[in-house]
Amino acid sequence: MAIYETESRALALPVEVKAANADLRRLASSAQALRYATTFGGGVVLVTNLRQWALAEVDENGHLQIRATVEVAATEAALDAPSTLDLDRLWTQLKMLVADGLVERASQGSPKVLASLLAYHARNMRDAITAAGNPSDLLASLNEALSRGLHIELEDEHLTPTVVQTLVYGAFAAWLNVDKPQRFDWMQASYRLTVPVFAEILHAALRPTLLRKCDLTPHLKSVERVLRWTDRDRFTKDFDGDAIQYFYEPFLAEFDATLRSDLGVWYTPKEIADYQVARAHHHVTSDLGISDGLADESVYLLDPAAGTGTYLIAAIDFLCDLHKANGEPESVAAQRALDAMLTRFIGFEILPAAFIICHLHLARRLAQHGAALDETDRLRVYLTNSLTGWDPDSGPEGLTLFPELETELHDAAIAKQRDPVVVVLGNPPYHGFSSAESDEERAMLKPWVDELMPVWGLRKHRMNDLYVRFWRMSIHRILNLTERGIVSFITNRKWLGGRSYPSMRAAVVNGFHDVWVDDLHGDVHDRSHAGDQSIFTTNIATGIRVGTAIVTAVKRDHAVTSEATVMLADYRGAAADKRELLNQRRNAAMNTGYRPVTVSRASRYRLASDAGDDHPTLDEYFPLFFSGVQPTLEERVMAFEKQTIVDRFKDYFNPQLDWEALIRLHPALGAGARAQAVWSTLRQATVFDAKAVVPFLYRPFDVRYLYWETQPGLLHRHRREMQPYERNVTDQVWLVAPQTRRRAGAARPLASRAVAGYHSVDPDARAFPLYTFALRAADTTDEEGLPLDVEASTAATTCATEWAEAVARLLSVDEKSAGETVFFALVAITHSTDWLSSQAAEADEFPMVPLPADANDLRAAAEIGRRITDLMDMRRQVDGVTRGTIQQHLRSIAVADQVAGHQQLIHGRAGVTGGLRDGRDVMWDDQHGWRDVPDEVWGYNVGGFQVLSKWLSYRRETGLTVSDRREFPMLCRRIQAIIDSAPACDRLYASAINNPLAATNQTETSQVGDPETSVDPGETLDS
Repeated sequence: MAIYETESRALALPVEVKAANADLRRLASSAQALRYATTFGGGVVLVTNLRQWALAEVDENGHLQIRATVEVAATEAALDAPSTLDLDRLWTQLKMLVADGLVERASQGSPKVLASLLAYHARNMRDAITAAGNPSDLLASLNEALSRGLHIELEDEHLTPTVVQTLVYGAFAAWLNVDKPQRFDWMQASYRLTVPVFAEILHAALRPTLLRKCDLTPHLKSVERVLRWTDRDRFTKDFDGDAIQYFYEPFLAEFDATLRSDLGVWYTPKEIADYQVARAHHHVTSDLGISDGLADESVYLLDPAAGTGTYLIAAIDFLCDLHKANGEPESVAAQRALDAMLTRFIGFEILPAAFIICHLHLARRLAQHGAALDETDRLRVYLTNSLTGWDPDSGPEGLTLFPELETELHDAAIAKQRDPVVVVLGNPPYHGFSSAESDEERAMLKPWVDELMPVWGLRKHRMNDLYVRFWRMSIHRILNLTERGIVSFITNRKWLGGRSYPSMRAAVVNGFHDVWVDDLHGDVHDRSHAGDQSIFTTNIATGIRVGTAIVTAVKRDHAVTSEATVMLADYRGAAADKRELLNQRRNAAMNTGYRPVTVSRASRYRLASDAGDDHPTLDEYFPLFFSGVQPTLEERVMAFEKQTIVDRFKDYFNPQLDWEALIRLHPALGAGARAQAVWSTLRQATVFDAKAVVPFLYRPFDVRYLYWETQPGLLHRHRREMQPYERNVTDQVWLVAPQTRRRAGAARPLASRAVAGYHSVDPDARAFPLYTFALRAADTTDEEGLPLDVEASTAATTCATEWAEAVARLLSVDEKSAGETVFFALVAITHSTDWLSSQAAEADEFPMVPLPADANDLRAAAEIGRRITDLMDMRRQVDGVTRGTIQQHLRSIAVADQVAGHQQLIHGRAGVTGGLRDGRDVMWDDQHGWRDVPDEVWGYNVGGFQVLSKWLSYRRETGLTVSDRREFPMLCRRIQAIIDSAPACDRLYASAINNPLAATNQTETSQVGDPETSVDPGETLDS
């Protein structure tokens, strides 16, 4: 129990409470009370047995001593008896006792608690700015300066939290530097900072207009109070160790989880940075012939994504240890490290909040080593965009409104264009947030992108991730500017073998002499090795969840005349074990435990044997797709029964019926304010068309009938361009998927023989036709070149030529059969539970799906996909599931209670959810339902919808017919049969991951070596 300050939420006074029979003095001398006082109370604790209250304080010997007491009752019995005491006087004494305990002091020192409290108040500030108006207007000057100077284009969702984080971290930084932390004043924050550019940005963010309009002053006062309540000495002791982690993921997770993900802010464990710095030193000495390595004054080191300074801290520590190992005194070693930080160890950071923490972190570490900064010292860590300004002809950016920022950019330009950087290393951003892509960035990446299609046969690529740009910039820095050196980055491992990155790998392999790959694996979705963790996982945070790798490329003084020598080591197991292996390698065995990798153009220069979860997307296999058909008023053009639509629209176009007669026959046609005007226009323009009555996929497994009129009026989006692929093709099959999914399970597409509705999957459907049609010379087209009715056929598939050819060659079949195989194999692989679990809930493109290169597995996948397609078609009977001898385990699924006639579905919300889950039953009212619906059947999701609940939701208002109650068990059986195929689909997906099919223009011979040869975390590197 504790007393908290209301506004700041700081723990002001811990309280130890026991029962009324407890002895107060024993309570005050207990270990629990002492722990409360020292950990949470700044040496003070309030103890009580509910009848006596005492304020106890830790003395100079570390023992609790009672300072003052208030007694309400002398005994436990007296507590319940009528009191003769002056209760008003006792209440006043108790309030004074508590007030004495609440005197402001440094009561807490936990970095975790401080980060949590600061995040809480940062969130309140963010909400206050958002509520006050348009953040772009409120923060216009600051946003303009960042945009002009740093090429940061921040949308409102990023602008506000970035500014708020800058305010909070600025206050925190100023508090660390004030002489009297318990007298800290937030208004003095910008004047307490020694880095001019950050002080100017903070000052601009604290302008009175913004504070007043957003009412930020109370929130900043709360931040001030939290800092005043913090024991700075105790805090910094932990903060200067590993506790800085709390200001990465935990702070941002509580403050703004979206910002954390989008800005790519992740803590890099110390062991990783220490290893990369040591490896860089190793190569500088052994490959560049500079005997003093990083200690040599000619060796410039750059971290282009400095963050809060982890790698530069590692460089400082390494340099100090190196000099001390050579016999130099600690003071001399510290001074040498300081000299390096002032002259040749350089950092770039684009985010102001991280930038100031980096300066603080470095200054504190140098002071710990005995080399405190003078007021005039300026560390070479710059607020700048690492990806621009490398062209010698490009000077500093134009006016940014902030003179200090212009000076900062000028100094950074000198570092980029003139300093002879030999080592580039770090942990660049992986994905998500991106600076505004400048002409310079586009020009730098252009050679890699331009050759993807003509050289490597790639229709699409995924080289927009930021770490790719950082590699491109670093290669330019070393190869073109310094002409020798080392690049060492830890990044997403996808580029090691991913199909999108051959030009990137070619640049590394053909530009450097040696490439050392520490493949750390650890992708959260990789199930090939049980217990394999991301190396970023710590006790504090889960860290980066994608697989990662450290790649170190070495360019010596002489020209490169052949592909690089590539050496690879695999790491599997627990995160702590992987970090320990890096420690072992750093300390004793830098180059042992690797195996050679033969790289060539034939192998697409792959540095790892797997594709790193970089596979073709649906639209690479089938480039042709359409958005789904979208009715305006569904009740007008759609019905459960085909004959209903036929009768309705025969009458609609019947010239013998006037409007009033038509509406009497078909009231649904009267829906909408312009219904009569549309009818009048259409009846003059066209006639009833029986082929326009089509099965319509309204929601997954929920097929209605639609009148597909392509003249304007009846449909909101008629998708006229899609219609020929339905009308002119026999037995068309569609693969239906959202392009920008936003829900778990939405990655799994739906196979349908019905025309897809726009909302048949969530949030909106894209439909890939399997078949195309052949036009003959005699066939006619309309004014837009779209074919009118032609002879229906399945002349060919829409499968991309390179994939159809690859499968035709593999299976010795014609290209039409090959295209069908690809289509149905995709259906099977996407029904692997392992595949589905590897997909992100939200994405802005179609899912990636590998297909197996093994001929037998590919055939098997296609066969399973055909069966799943039949099971998804409610109009097609399936032996053993819906007709014939039903499989034993399907017979008892979803048995309906026997009742007569139409029944009301009372549970759920129309169009959202339907039915009540009661144990293993699904109830349509309080007494009746379908019995024994397995959990996996009830929860089955496709296209982002929970199928059964969604299906029932559209019967919420209409009720359940006898046919509905019979159809529901059939639907459950179909889903169970699909689920039964999952183990086989999982096996086929594993086959595809281990040996993915390549298109004809991407065929390769992998020579990476044995993928199962890896470093066992249980072994030392010398064993």
